[in-house]
Amino acid sequence: MKRTQIYLSDETHAALHRLATEQGKTIATLTREIIETRVAAPRALREQAVVYAPARPRRVKKSRVVKKPRAKKLTQAELEANPLLQIIGLGSSNKSDAGINHDKYLYHEDKD
Repeated sequence: MKRTQIYLSDETHAALHRLATEQGKTIATLTREIIETRVAAPRALREQAVVYAPARPRRVKKSRVVKKPRAKKLTQAELEANPLLQIIGLGSSNKSDAGINHDKYLYHEDKD
């Protein structure tokens, strides 16, 4: 474990101290937990992103109609466990390739 020193405003330190006291933890322990949650959240989202990726399209005979696979509906427990998942679906676009070419539309850059 590496030792790190940080500076907090008086208000932030007081709030952290109150929260640590309420939870029966030290400020250092609570600070580590908060930082680990913040750093681990993007990793968890990347790991969960596979669940929401569309399935590979199947070959379809002309006589068969195949419905597009739907993403798994999140449960309330999953949303509460990771509030960042609540942002899924907030945005909309009239671009059909926005997921692939998001850099182009957000930053006016072409992908390499």
